[in-house]
Amino acid sequence: MIKAVIFDADGMLLTGEMFSKRLSKEYGIDENLIEPFFDTRFRDYIVVGKADLKKEIKKYLGVWGWKRSLEELLTYWFQGNDLDLRVIEVIKKLRSQGIKCYLCTNQEKYRARYLINDLGFKSVFDNIFVSSFIGYKKPQREFFEHVMRELPEIKKGEILFWDDREKYIEGAKKFGFKTELYINFEGFREKIKKYFNI
Repeated sequence: MIKAVIFDADGMLLTGEMFSKRLSKEYGIDENLIEPFFDTRFRDYIVVGKADLKKEIKKYLGVWGWKRSLEELLTYWFQGNDLDLRVIEVIKKLRSQGIKCYLCTNQEKYRARYLINDLGFKSVFDNIFVSSFIGYKKPQREFFEHVMRELPEIKKGEILFWDDREKYIEGAKKFGFKTELYINFEGFREKIKKYFNI
């Protein structure tokens, strides 16, 4: 029996283009100049809390030709996605039936705080697990172990883990969670009905 559902942020609750693609398209910045930041410092250090986004991204502003302030860049980044209210409604229905709902997301700390506080995720979920706060990221085993330590009343096999990335699904399945790959809302709506009467 499923007692808890884990959701993903980007690609599931948040829709729209990736920040790097939007920045390239809307400001004419070559994606080849943007990607090195995300492929190295961001992915390996910032997203697990070992480096600070504001300090690290500052070094790239000149290379990117960004003429405005750092804060304006971060605002543009953080506010650039739409919240899929249909998924939020499903979460509300699940919680009304006593199903615990959690968010597991690979995020750096500033955007995480924006999502939790400004976008209101803290009132949507029973708990939120963020890579930069934990020090590990999906699909690392240590990330999932941290989640389980926070959920002592729930067993691995009682958790349904959703994500839009196959490698995260594979890691979660290997860890012992039940898993489903998120492709689009329509598919999600059909699959979730197999588990719950909503």
